[in-house]
Amino acid sequence: LTAASNPADPRVLLATAKAAASKDLPIRPATLLHMWESGAGRALGEGGAWPEWARADFETILSAGHPQVSVWESLDIAGIMTELIPAWSLVRNLPQRSAIHRHTVDRHQIEATANLPDLRSASGATLASLSPARRSTLLLATFFHDMGKRPGVPDHSERGAHMMEGILAPMGYSESIITDAARLVHYHLLLGALATSAEPEDPDTINLISDAVAGQKELLDCLHLLTQADASSCKPEAWDIWKATLVDQLVG
Repeated sequence: LTAASNPADPRVLLATAKAAASKDLPIRPATLLHMWESGAGRALGEGGAWPEWARADFETILSAGHPQVSVWESLDIAGIMTELIPAWSLVRNLPQRSAIHRHTVDRHQIEATANLPDLRSASGATLASLSPARRSTLLLATFFHDMGKRPGVPDHSERGAHMMEGILAPMGYSESIITDAARLVHYHLLLGALATSAEPEDPDTINLISDAVAGQKELLDCLHLLTQADASSCKPEAWDIWKATLVDQLVG
């Protein structure tokens, strides 16, 4: 940031957030307040589909691991988060209905995304080893996997999957990435449920999982990584060695 920087420019906003997440540095609250007053978030959130540079910066933050948590929290406190992603207001500070959770719905999604760089699928795949399109898909699906949670909604996974088009299309993502992200959101609880209730060698179990990921191995890797990221951001009893081993065997 220099004297020549325009606080109303969303490029400056995302570049600042990206630098903070990449270098694990705080952003001065007064700086974010200045950007909020100048409309940097609104300029991007209401300016039509996000340009490619904005999606790239956004995914760099999502890939930064745990330093991103304080970045999103700072943007949220400044009022910028819901300007960038209007649908975020639906889960902002929303309490969880299950005691297994440690965080509100919005913070849980952030924590799950922060876990991704440290995880490995049963086949050895990591966030960094995925193809670019699949990496984008996994980051987005994890960051928005619980958007469907509402009081009185019995299946938040299905509702969340239906919401992906409305969230990701304004951000400029392709139909293929939106479709795959919606698929991951829809089935993000599947592996954990089957691991403790189904026989891994049963053809019906195999077919069910294969259908869930459209028969695509890399998408199964994504689903396994999302499952781990989601469960490991809850209380310890949600993801222990026993549960992790069962899911690994099932995916294998």
